[in-house]
Amino acid sequence: MFGRLFTIPGVDWPIVQHKEGAITSMCVERKVRVRRADGTIADAFAFTTNPQRRATDGPISARFVEALVRGARAAQLPAAYIARLDTTVAR
Repeated sequence: MFGRLFTIPGVDWPIVQHKEGAITSMCVERKVRVRRADGTIADAFAFTTNPQRRATDGPISARFVEALVRGARAAQLPAAYIARLDTTVAR
């Protein structure tokens, strides 16, 4: 799995929580460990769907996958990873 790691100043964290949907319980913060490009490990937080709202039935949203692909391209993630994301939903 690829992604971007950002350092967010504490004063700005409530804004990130709000934009990610933590305030409305759409998502929850989850502690994760990430491997940086230099190989070192860092503790971080990610936002995931609130378990009470999670469902596995139904198709994956094409709009969601398109947003993931746009983000992966903007972050200049590996082309093979982007191609795998892009085939997640049949169009």
